[in-house]
Amino acid sequence: MTGRIRAREVLSTVSGVIWRYRYAGLVVFFLLVQVWQHVTASYAFPTPWPDESHFLWQSIAFQQDNTLYSPILNPDRTVFWMSPGYLILVGLVFKLFGADLSVARALSFVFLIGSFSLCAWLLRRSALPALSLLLCGIIFSGGSFVACGNVARPDTLCLFLILLGFVLLHHGSVWKGLALLAVSPLAHPIGLYFAAAVVVYIVLSRRLRKACRSLTRADAAFLAVTGLFWLAYTVYALSDWPSFSHDMLYQFHRKAGRDILPVMLTEENIFLAVIVLVAFVHAVRKKLPTSYLVAMIVPAWLVVSMGNEMWYDIYKGLIYICVPVLLLNVVAYDTGARNKGVPLAALSLFVLLLAFWCYKGGLIHRPGEYPDHLRWAGLQFPDGVDYIEQSDLIRVDAVLDSLIRGDTTMAVQFLPRADAFLLPSVKAGRVTV
Repeated sequence: MTGRIRAREVLSTVSGVIWRYRYAGLVVFFLLVQVWQHVTASYAFPTPWPDESHFLWQSIAFQQDNTLYSPILNPDRTVFWMSPGYLILVGLVFKLFGADLSVARALSFVFLIGSFSLCAWLLRRSALPALSLLLCGIIFSGGSFVACGNVARPDTLCLFLILLGFVLLHHGSVWKGLALLAVSPLAHPIGLYFAAAVVVYIVLSRRLRKACRSLTRADAAFLAVTGLFWLAYTVYALSDWPSFSHDMLYQFHRKAGRDILPVMLTEENIFLAVIVLVAFVHAVRKKLPTSYLVAMIVPAWLVVSMGNEMWYDIYKGLIYICVPVLLLNVVAYDTGARNKGVPLAALSLFVLLLAFWCYKGGLIHRPGEYPDHLRWAGLQFPDGVDYIEQSDLIRVDAVLDSLIRGDTTMAVQFLPRADAFLLPSVKAGRVTV
């Protein structure tokens, strides 16, 4: 009898610990899933992407010469088609670890898991935090997030800065949060949407006057550093204004030429906009702690609708996380369910509707596809055959070495272009592209 009682006590204690730390356990679980996915995806999800060449050659130029001029991209001038923050950061990392595609992709993954951790931090004070985190973890384990965390592009860096800004904002550090959000466009221009949305939110939620009164020296330092970054970018742009304006106008015309109204004015978007607006007004009137989510939803929706790029699907994922959490919090706080508990039937129905909505939106996959059989945008995880093996690299390098004559450098075109970063002969400078 005593043994049974002790066994029950041990089981009760273990279950109590698991229940108490269930939120942290879920965070660790999803982080491990994402690590597994990143390692398994290798160079197949995605395959070496053309954008990686555009970004990394300028980063290599910064690593070698502290400049963003790369003759491989344009022998006549510096290319100004993207904000320089990501290029410089990768160049600095290359100075430490060497110029390698795997290093650049690993950096993207670091910012991905950092973004998930920040999102988990934001959700821990929401109504039903474990359910909110479960939704967040599943979406972060989906194809778009895995691919963005495994490609040398600035998307996860920008997402990390945005979420870090919102974490600071949510915890009362308005100016520090705003400073980080103001820095995010230097990683990727879409950060402007989120910075502008936060300014509007601060004004509408009547936090501006309070923030002005509570401005600290640390806040002023954050704002000053942000100002210096933007001053440096301005000087950088003015140093070759014709090239800068040409490249920026090209980007603008490329985006503006798309017909975005059919994408924006769908029945789902209009219905969603009405729900979010009503929820936001209600949340502000009741002074609910989750009204800030609207300042994430609106710019994310604009980015997805106006950008219309496959890589922006992570911002679609942000919408599919924030909208349900916002609605859940409004209902929970308004009905007192946060303290009394949510009826199991109502919660089950909500979860089913939520899962169906996310599945239809492409953010949740079939159960059998997790964790490493995902398909997204025509890409899929390697299935028994690696994208490239060491023997392939040795063979291609041998062919290139046989064609080199004397001390001359040979130029070779690669398709896809980013394959060049995998070859030792290119890394060593014997072959250029």
